[in-house]
Amino acid sequence: MAGYEKLTEVEINDLRFKFEELLNLFERDNYEFLEFERAPIRYLRNFGILVMRYIDNNQLSRLSSRLSQSIRNVLRHLDFLDRCSWCKILALVTIYAVIGAARVTVYNIRGLIGDIIEAIEGIFNMANDIVQRIRNLLNNINDYLSPYRLARLICEQLGYCPYE
Repeated sequence: MAGYEKLTEVEINDLRFKFEELLNLFERDNYEFLEFERAPIRYLRNFGILVMRYIDNNQLSRLSSRLSQSIRNVLRHLDFLDRCSWCKILALVTIYAVIGAARVTVYNIRGLIGDIIEAIEGIFNMANDIVQRIRNLLNNINDYLSPYRLARLICEQLGYCPYE
């Protein structure tokens, strides 16, 4: 999928640092977490996360509403943001940003796996063996790969979430 924007190192670093700030904020202030839970996309946009521009600008596949629903599915039944949920949300925002930057729909996610893994690798500082394990697992998935399923697989492999 040549000829589209990729996430820059500045955007990847911004995403990593802003999510660390968010996690610390939510741990200190439950009101902020409740505000995030109420309107996750608006909250992330207002927090100044740079990659949100890719999600907001891709009206073709309604990425903003899809991401919002995915985040709400992660947060359902949570009273606080644990490490597993935090990882899934960060991975989802990254996945949707890569999709938005490529200006494609979520159904084209397979063609963007390399770019998604590259961005995730930069955000989570993944070791090469974890990257290779994720790539091998993805090669063995023959059916539809949703952004949520990809986020869950990544967070399981990183050790943030138990295997489902």
